[in-house]
Amino acid sequence: MLASVLLGCAGGLLAGLLAGLGGLGGGIVYTPLFAWRLADAPIAVPVFASLTATALTGAAGAWAHARLGHLQPRLLLRVVPLLVLGAGAGLASTLVLARPLVLAAMAALDLWMAATLNGPRRVHARPWLVWFVLPIGFVSGMLGIGGGTMLVPLLLRMGAPLAAAVGTASVAGFAMALLALALNLLAGFAHWKALLAPYAADLLALWLGVALLVPPATRAGARLHTRAPDAARTALRVVLVALALLLLTAAVREGLV
Repeated sequence: MLASVLLGCAGGLLAGLLAGLGGLGGGIVYTPLFAWRLADAPIAVPVFASLTATALTGAAGAWAHARLGHLQPRLLLRVVPLLVLGAGAGLASTLVLARPLVLAAMAALDLWMAATLNGPRRVHARPWLVWFVLPIGFVSGMLGIGGGTMLVPLLLRMGAPLAAAVGTASVAGFAMALLALALNLLAGFAHWKALLAPYAADLLALWLGVALLVPPATRAGARLHTRAPDAARTALRVVLVALALLLLTAAVREGLV
């Protein structure tokens, strides 16, 4: 129990720093960390736990962006239904996907983020790109992440200003995580309950640790980003590559090849 709280604190610390340094969601940290702690659990358990932690810690960010007006309501209404459908299906897919495959997919996403950290500039509006939100939702649900890293570049390519893209993605990611979890619980409550029950104590401890450390770590990361943006980007890339290597090692060890 105590070990899970401490691990959750470590995850909250790292996730908060990444959020403050570069606006990255906590799922890229929570999923591998929870998978390591719950090594004997089906991959659906740490992914479910990560998506729950993402919803819990993403609420404050979503509220802040909404209060600042950093969102486009019409764009949000177009994006959220597709995100939720995709994420609901993605989370459900973890019930049948092999654990090493999900770990390898997370590693690939980390490497992609490290390579494209600066993100694209705003381009001419392409509204039809909204249909790519569906696979973004699926990948987010399958990996237990908020999806902002993929969604913000897409919204920029759809013509949204940077502040609106970040704010809309933040609110949409929170809504996606919450509703995808709700859909899965409504569709198969008995199955999820049986799957999660043996790990309930560890899950609660992990979530508690995350909640304790994310807020102060996010503020610290934001201050560091303001003072040394170039060093912050370098640190982010190092962390992402390190996470990817650890995930690939775990995937190979658990039988991917």
